[in-house]
Amino acid sequence: MYATPGGWELLRLDTGLRDIRDACVTNGSGRLWVITGSVESVDPPQPAGLWRLDAALRNRRQAIAAVLVLALDEPRTLAAGNDEVLYAVVDDGRRVIEIRPSSGKAAGSGTP
Repeated sequence: MYATPGGWELLRLDTGLRDIRDACVTNGSGRLWVITGSVESVDPPQPAGLWRLDAALRNRRQAIAAVLVLALDEPRTLAAGNDEVLYAVVDDGRRVIEIRPSSGKAAGSGTP
């Protein structure tokens, strides 16, 4: 994460994910969410989708565990609403979907 203007690095999180396109946090739980593009060149291949970033321990040190919550088609941006609801722009900017991670469901909500 970088500040503008100037481009100073503000935050670096080693998530193991590539092609992170957007991030947000939900107010109620404080969970951190990211959306990524598809990356075929890593092993195993990384699907495009919504990921939850969880706190974890590795080798007795604090770390981040990325958990795939929902595969998405060509995700672009992500925003958090009230009550742990997320909104993502998908299909290369042609649709906005509502995501309720606690239920594991996504619903299309029209075009942007």
